[in-house]
Amino acid sequence: GQLSQERIAALDALGFDWDPLETDFQLGLSAFTRFIKREGHARVHRSHKENDGQSVFVLGFWCKSRRKDRKSGKLSPERIAALDALGFDWDPLETDFQFGLSALTNFVEREGHARVPYTHKENDGEQVFGLGKWCSDRRAARKTGKLSAERIAVLDALGFDWDPLETAFQLGLSALTQFV
Repeated sequence: GQLSQERIAALDALGFDWDPLETDFQLGLSAFTRFIKREGHARVHRSHKENDGQSVFVLGFWCKSRRKDRKSGKLSPERIAALDALGFDWDPLETDFQFGLSALTNFVEREGHARVPYTHKENDGEQVFGLGKWCSDRRAARKTGKLSAERIAVLDALGFDWDPLETAFQLGLSALTQFV
């Protein structure tokens, strides 16, 4: 209440932003909506940038910030509801794991084993997914202790190949033994 009406009018005439946090949220919501309409999903990569032809908006960082705000209690129920209505992904690590697990399950059902080559990609008609790299990343996470016992058990149940080099050697040795 200490700013004169003249100064308020002067700032308004320049398009002064009186609530930059709200402006940022609305810009992000708009960019997120465009992304969903174009891509058909709400899984925004952490480094993704939206370009509307006039400006570039770092949508991946904006999404990460909204997750952080929600976790810290700084995100209002109204904003949470607005994001939920668009299918916002609050836990992308879990989403990515479930997506990869689904692709691996399809691979196992089709191929009869879980020995996924590193370069293998699954194509469901809508998108291409690097299943081989995803499997390699699970192996690395297990080696560094970053893969939970629950996830290890789920992968074990599918017959996940934790050491493809050893598996390839044993298969080759078995074939050679049969040949000899």
